[in-house]
Amino acid sequence: MSADQQPSVAMPPPYPPPGWGSDEDPPPGYVRVWERAHEGWRVGGDGKTCCYTVGPGHATCKRPAVATLDRGRGPMAPNRWGYCEDHLYGRHLHDNALWDCALRVVAKAGGTSE
Repeated sequence: MSADQQPSVAMPPPYPPPGWGSDEDPPPGYVRVWERAHEGWRVGGDGKTCCYTVGPGHATCKRPAVATLDRGRGPMAPNRWGYCEDHLYGRHLHDNALWDCALRVVAKAGGTSE
C-alpha cells in the first residue's frame, strides 16, 4: 500500500493493547483474534460518566465515558450505559473503533477446527 492510500477498514490493534499488562500466549490449540464489538456498543460517551461499580454502596467510577452499551429492552426502549476506557470489559478502543479480543480454535489442516 502506498503512503497516500488508506485502508478502507480500520485495522485491529496489536495484542496485547497498551496497559493490559498481559502478553501471555494463548493456550495450545487457540489463537487470539480481534473482532469488532457487537452492535450494542457505540464509540462516544454521549456526555455520560462511567457506571462501573467500584465499591460498597453501589459507588460508580464516574470518569468520562468513551463508549456506551445499550442495556435497554430493544429498539423501543434503549438505555445506554457509559463506560470509561478502563472499564470496557475486555474491549479496546483503537482508531475510533471498539474491538473485542477473543480466543478461537486453531483450524486443523483441511480447514476444520477441533
